[in-house]
Amino acid sequence: MAMLPEWRKVRDAVQAARGDAEGAGRRAGELLEQRSDLARLAEAGDTASLEGRLEEFREAAASIEPITREIAGIEKEIADARQAGDLERARAERERAADDLRDCLERDWLVAAGRFVLTEVEREHADESRPEVLVRAAEWFARFTRHSFVLEFDRKHGLHALETATGERRALSELSSGTRMQLLLAVRLAFTAAAERGFEPLPLFLDEALTTTDPERFAAVATALGELAADRERQVFYLTAQPADVALLERALGERPAVIDLAEVRRLSVAVSDPGELALPPTREVPSPEGMSAEQYAAALGVGPVRPFDPAESIHVLHVLRDDLGMVARLCDFGIERLGQLGSLLSSRAASAVVGDDRRQDLGLRVEIARCVMSAWREGRGRPVDRAVLEAAGVSQTYLDPVSELAEELGGDGGALLAVLEERSDPRTKGFRTKMVDRLREFFERDGYLDARPRLGTDDIRLRVLATLADALSSGQTSEEFVSARVRDLLAALPD
Repeated sequence: MAMLPEWRKVRDAVQAARGDAEGAGRRAGELLEQRSDLARLAEAGDTASLEGRLEEFREAAASIEPITREIAGIEKEIADARQAGDLERARAERERAADDLRDCLERDWLVAAGRFVLTEVEREHADESRPEVLVRAAEWFARFTRHSFVLEFDRKHGLHALETATGERRALSELSSGTRMQLLLAVRLAFTAAAERGFEPLPLFLDEALTTTDPERFAAVATALGELAADRERQVFYLTAQPADVALLERALGERPAVIDLAEVRRLSVAVSDPGELALPPTREVPSPEGMSAEQYAAALGVGPVRPFDPAESIHVLHVLRDDLGMVARLCDFGIERLGQLGSLLSSRAASAVVGDDRRQDLGLRVEIARCVMSAWREGRGRPVDRAVLEAAGVSQTYLDPVSELAEELGGDGGALLAVLEERSDPRTKGFRTKMVDRLREFFERDGYLDARPRLGTDDIRLRVLATLADALSSGQTSEEFVSARVRDLLAALPD
């Protein structure tokens, strides 16, 4: 009995082998039935014929191999073609996307051009529809203030003064007493000219109209009045109780005016008892740039750095005229120090006398380049955050000092400040609530202290300016080299 399991195992193996043999025999029989010619040769014992057929089969098998390789090659070509088709489709999709992008860019350019045209049309319409007396008053006001202010009128703001260096509108009540006096005098001169049209010019009497002005304002108004008197052979009488005004007028006009001392005429006491009363205040002398580099001349003039988040109109003219310090000196001598003043001057009739017609276009392009560079540089850069901003955003007194210090250490970068506050990585901000961080973020985004747009590099900014000045470039008014040089000068004055 002990051998029974082993016997059963052997029995099963024998039965399995018999089954395999029977299956093989059946398959062999089936193959022989399929190839009856081989079966007959096998039954007849014709070994030589069978060997001959075997050799034929071997040769046929050998001929199949190159055919198989050829089929494989064809299949590979089909696969490559299919892959190439995918690549072509991808390329076609990319080209369609590029075409769509170009279409969007062209639409954006058309929109920008449309806005520009509409702005110019509105400005020209405003200029053409303004009463002539207002146009003349604006011209006089710009000259009196050395183009620091421009007189404007629109339906929304009414009559107001625009400060050219900042672009801020100021109500007449917000002007200083000296500037209001200049405005009042400009308006009176304009109305006088309108009233006497077609008649001989009437004498103009000014009764201590410049009493509240500083020497520079006095000189600007006096020079303009002298030109007014010379242009139309008008008599101008200036009444004053200040003996020093005579010397101021003489300096402004370049010659001594006719002086009538009423005290002497009426045989009263002499007009001046102390010679010191006639002493003139020193005038600001503009240094010559001869032998100086742009940096040295900037130091001599006291020119400050470009403040990138201030209006472009506040930039000192030296920053756009580093290659022409002589023109910088001439403009400063006329009191034209900021781009806003220069822009106002160039749009006035006085530009020909100050800069000459041959430089008018060149200077206008420099102002436009500066505006475009500043606008492009600000993309992706939020306005700097300081203590005043944080206080306005509602940061509590508990955290105002430490968060202000942190903001200063981060260079006023609002995004970096928010990141530190969110990570709570600085012990000074321990306990600063998430809700307050969210409020700060909303405040920064709303008021321009965060800018999600990507920053533009030097080449991007240069291309932006070239695109803006495309018309001037195509018409030959300027060159790519000139524009690129001015862009480099300005970017060198801006933070990285």
